[in-house]
Amino acid sequence: MENAARDFGLIVLTQSAALLIVPLIAPLLLSIGGPDNYRALFAFGGLAAFLAALALQGIRRRC
Repeated sequence: MENAARDFGLIVLTQSAALLIVPLIAPLLLSIGGPDNYRALFAFGGLAAFLAALALQGIRRRC
């Protein structure tokens, strides 16, 4: 319980990383293969969210 605040901070940082990265490279992803390639944008967004979830697996669950 002593590291709960640190663990919570890591969770928030990891979850927001996907929300920060995807809009930064959205113009590049939308321009791949045509002017409106939303498949690439959503695929990268899903991949970023999945990688964030994998990063959270390292934080131990505390009671």
